[in-house]
Amino acid sequence: MSESLAGAFVDHTFADVTAVEPTTGAEYERVRFQRCALTGARFVGCHLDEVTFVNCELTTASFMNSTLRDVKFVGCRMMGINWTNVRPLTFSVRFEQCRLDNSTFSGMKLKGLHCIDCGLTGVDFSSCDLTSSRFPKCDMVGAILRHATLIQADLTGTRGCFFDVRTCKMRGTRIGIEMAAQMVRDLGMVCPELDQLFGGT
Repeated sequence: MSESLAGAFVDHTFADVTAVEPTTGAEYERVRFQRCALTGARFVGCHLDEVTFVNCELTTASFMNSTLRDVKFVGCRMMGINWTNVRPLTFSVRFEQCRLDNSTFSGMKLKGLHCIDCGLTGVDFSSCDLTSSRFPKCDMVGAILRHATLIQADLTGTRGCFFDVRTCKMRGTRIGIEMAAQMVRDLGMVCPELDQLFGGT
């Protein structure tokens, strides 16, 4: 079903909507998008406040120069999105059971970011401030974490997540034993006990 997303909406639900044209300057407050087909959707200069996307298709969508405050994505496919185009000072989002593969957050301030049970394969977090962020049950194979700030971040329970210990800022960063073993190898050290656990030589 095609429906215009342009305008100002408060306490509104969009269900099974397909975006057919760019949306400019729209305002959404306490709005819910449910099962919407928004592949390649363009939100330009929009304001999203306490908005929830549930089971939506958002792959390659764009939020150019838009404000995202207290926005939650649940069960959404949203791969290949360049998040660096949003207004940075108001960026506050949460992801649950979403696919964000090959998206980029490079250089963004993401303090307290929560990604829960998400696919983050190949996501670019380079130079991000991920202080106090959490990634439980996330698949982070190939994720880029160079020059990132990971102070008090919790990376336990992630799969395939490795970061460059020589360029990242860490203090109180929580990691799993598999990641610890990889970090030891990256630093050129040998820990026979860890190698026995993970089949190293």
